[in-house]
Amino acid sequence: MHEHERDYPDTSLPGRTWSIVGSRFGEPTREFFNPDDLHRPDGSKRERSWLWVDEQIDDSSANILTDAHSPHEYSGYELHVRKQPVITTFETHDHLIIPDLDVETEGDQTVSIIVHTDFIWTRRSQQIDGFDRLLQSAELWKRGPVHDTAVYAFVGILRVLLEGLDHQLMSRETQTYLIEELFLGNASAGRD
Repeated sequence: MHEHERDYPDTSLPGRTWSIVGSRFGEPTREFFNPDDLHRPDGSKRERSWLWVDEQIDDSSANILTDAHSPHEYSGYELHVRKQPVITTFETHDHLIIPDLDVETEGDQTVSIIVHTDFIWTRRSQQIDGFDRLLQSAELWKRGPVHDTAVYAFVGILRVLLEGLDHQLMSRETQTYLIEELFLGNASAGRD
């Protein structure tokens, strides 16, 4: 593979919902472009250009870990990633898989993130409200173009995801306490 060659999504594929946000030569855009093709007129590297493509597969039973997003054998995991996040670092990009996020069924692969310096591609099969809010946010639209890389978007993604996980954990903790109180209440009532 050529040093700059990379897989890009085919945004013409049916059965998918696409959200695109980026900075093209420092100007905000919601259009798909290939960051590899952007160069300054003098032939030097691109300037303040990055792209984030979010792909939501409309069929919730589809496996999102395929083609460019497939963990293959390099991650040491089978295609059905369970329970814990998996991150794999390559020469040109990182691949992060976060399972069981904002879903009711354990074991669903909920988000797969491929991160290059100037390009980020997320894929999911469920709606994640925090994701959608971030992609549509005025903050990302206004502040994103001043950043040189997709790292800004990646940090934003992690912030949203971890915030969602925190709420989910607190909710489950509260449910546990309620069940415990109910159980202890019933147990003491039975002894009276």
